[in-house]
Amino acid sequence: MDDRRKEEKVQLIEEISKLEARLAFLSQQAVSDVGKTVLSVEDLSESHHTMEDVVSSEGDILNDRFIVVQYEQQSVRTVFDSVLYYGANVEFVMSESDDCVTIREDADDDNKTAPGITPHVLQVTMAPGVVAEYNTVMFSEYNAREDVALIVARFVDEDELHPYKLLERIRHDLTMVGMFSKLPDTDTVVVRFWGHLRWHR
Repeated sequence: MDDRRKEEKVQLIEEISKLEARLAFLSQQAVSDVGKTVLSVEDLSESHHTMEDVVSSEGDILNDRFIVVQYEQQSVRTVFDSVLYYGANVEFVMSESDDCVTIREDADDDNKTAPGITPHVLQVTMAPGVVAEYNTVMFSEYNAREDVALIVARFVDEDELHPYKLLERIRHDLTMVGMFSKLPDTDTVVVRFWGHLRWHR
């Protein structure tokens, strides 16, 4: 292994360590801050979906949504793994469901992944001449003892490997928390999602 490869390996190990520390921080923050909203729904047996769109004074488009959905006769792990599978193939799902062309730009970055840490760097052509870029890291964890799971996703503000092209593309920033648990004394899984989206230059 040449010196350059050794240096790259050391850098990747350091980045993964930082991401793992970030996961612990975001998980705690999700429960203490955003998690208060997610946990505030009184009746988790009822589906719920609220969404709000706002245009900021700077012209940014903001979208907030909160969703509660139930899955009967399912396990927490099964639903959790299904969402992770969706995330791993999100570029195909977006291309098929949103009528847009989505390209994954981090396809060669497999060495930067780690258990429970998944980066998503996407280029999305939404309309002729309108291209958005997504750079998000998703942290996920399943607690078998408590039979609960948590997903926290947050946009990457700066990325030397995949720098934003603000003169060519619209930037899409996502912050999201997903919590998976069982309704008491049932075989129903309840999933709570809170998400904040921001489109801007």
